[in-house]
Amino acid sequence: MKLNKILLTLAIAGSMLLVACGGAKLDEAAKAEMAKFEGDWMAASASLSSMPAEIKASFDASKSSCDSVCSGKECKKDQKEACDSLKESCKNIQTQMEEMMKVAEAKVAATEADSKAWSEWKAKADKGEIKIEDFKKSMEDWNLKISDINASVSEWKSKLEDLKKNCMSNCESIKGCCEEKKDK
Repeated sequence: MKLNKILLTLAIAGSMLLVACGGAKLDEAAKAEMAKFEGDWMAASASLSSMPAEIKASFDASKSSCDSVCSGKECKKDQKEACDSLKESCKNIQTQMEEMMKVAEAKVAATEADSKAWSEWKAKADKGEIKIEDFKKSMEDWNLKISDINASVSEWKSKLEDLKKNCMSNCESIKGCCEEKKDK
């Protein structure tokens, strides 16, 4: 009987020490949560990684369209001010696209660093070095990162579509302001 009490006391103390010094091995629910996160992270990262190229393609198309719209033509004298204003608007659109591309590239770099940090954190969690309370808080933080990536990509796609529409509208308007160059 006395031996049972000693063993029980040691078992309780050992459990408390294990929890205090780190964490217990992850249960199946925690492992499933991590697996789901990894799938979601990969999808969000892939979507994010494609954004700089998508923005650059739109920028190049915008620039090409704006450059060619009046190629070999000149602004009509009575619409020169309107034409110049539209051309300035096109330059502003291109500047916004360039800025968006820089922000997207920086976000990609930050996400790559986060991917490395995730791998390191996951290894600790797999070894039981993370307390359960810390695990839950960390997973909330990691999931917020996914939400942030998805929100950024969604915002950029929407803004990019608006910028492309504005660019095309400007190009159409500029066409109406141009006429064939007259030989002098």
